[in-house]
Amino acid sequence: DAEIKSQADMYPNFKRSEAALSSSPWAFSTGLMQYLEVYPYGCTEQLVSQAFPALILRNRPEFGYAPAKVEANLAQVLRILRARQNGEGAFGFWAANSHVSDFQVAYALHFLTEAKERGYAVPQDLLDKGLNYLRSIVRNDPDTLAQARERAYAIYVLTRNGQVTTNYLNQQRTALDRDYAKVWKTDLTGAYLASAYKLLKQDRQADGLIGESRFGQAQQVDYGYFYDGLVRDAQLLYLL
Repeated sequence: DAEIKSQADMYPNFKRSEAALSSSPWAFSTGLMQYLEVYPYGCTEQLVSQAFPALILRNRPEFGYAPAKVEANLAQVLRILRARQNGEGAFGFWAANSHVSDFQVAYALHFLTEAKERGYAVPQDLLDKGLNYLRSIVRNDPDTLAQARERAYAIYVLTRNGQVTTNYLNQQRTALDRDYAKVWKTDLTGAYLASAYKLLKQDRQADGLIGESRFGQAQQVDYGYFYDGLVRDAQLLYLL
């Protein structure tokens, strides 16, 4: 017998106590997913974040993602993304207008790519218009490191969709070496480009670049661009 006292100081209104016992860190994930499901905002980034776990874990019944729930979740995301896609193919924060984030667009298309690869019926026109938007932004040199990271993410997503992105990679590397030589390889930018090289079977460039990335490397926090050390390490783990 054992008694475990809660370490959390919570308001009683929505307090809910559960215990999970596991030999792996997965026991923590249920609480994280519940946090996403009840997060009180509905911007495009949050919408995708809520749907990603259901998509990835649909074959793991211990997490409560029944197939019907996954299908309903994905259908809702597709409806909202279609409603928020503007004429250029980008997804607005809340509506189909010019208030967009290039990270958010790449993130949504990353989700759609995962869904398509896992056999879901993703509307091809929705995907194609979004990918066309990504192609339009990676043709330009970045003005900041944050923009470089967004472009690197876009290149990775384009490559995941079978597009040959060698010219984009070379162009972005030239700009990065010129303007951000001391920092870009340990930024998430480096991991995105390394992953794109790997998908293109350019192993020497991929292996040399990913070797610069280590978990826990200090990052410049920039929440305006959805970035901090946790975001970087989580995405690095995914890419690896």
